Amino acid sequence: MTRLGRGLDALLQSLPETTDKATGITTVGVEHIVPNRYQPRKVFDEDKLRELAESIQQNGLIQPVIVTKRDDTDKYELVAGERRLQAAKLAGLDKIPVIIRSISKREQLQLAIIENVQREDLNPIEEAMAYQQLVNDFGFTHAKIAELVGKDRATITNFLRLLKLQKVVQQLMLAEKLSPGHARAILQVKAELQEEFANYIVDNKLSVRKAEAKAKKIKKTGGRL
Repeated sequence: MTRLGRGLDALLQSLPETTDKATGITTVGVEHIVPNRYQPRKVFDEDKLRELAESIQQNGLIQPVIVTKRDDTDKYELVAGERRLQAAKLAGLDKIPVIIRSISKREQLQLAIIENVQREDLNPIEEAMAYQQLVNDFGFTHAKIAELVGKDRATITNFLRLLKLQKVVQQLMLAEKLSPGHARAILQVKAELQEEFANYIVDNKLSVRKAEAKAKKIKKTGGRL
């Protein structure tokens, strides 16, 4: 496995630092830090953010965020630490500790994905969209993505299949009203039936097993719920 497959720490350690060599950490005003354009996470748990903000108010921001300098501006772009940055703002901090790294766009996207995937609470649709961005922007194969995040190729392929769902169904998954198991059942029916079937699953609180059985019945009856 390459250094990418070993995870976030391995990739971060390989990047050149531009901060003070004594500590590796400097301080930057939060107004000078802009969000990571490659952040895969679209939804943040507000309760958890408030809990983290309270902890930061009491103990300070112990773990620095990772940033990279934006060319020809006084701004820094976040590389890793989106939740910490948001919570620090909620806590009323004007400045936070950062580590500044010289980083390419590809490495920035990789780091954003690895950080969130390793937390294991990334929504499946968010994760699928992040993998698709690696395909679209950098031509990554499913095998290369698997190597990057430490998962097998079949798992990556299954995540990417979720993007074949209708947008309204993807939104239901983002809202955590449908599980990946439900999504697999929905993918068995025609695209024009996906929204109706998804709403049927939600309204009737179907288990994955019952959703799969219903999908088979829909296929047998020619598309009738």
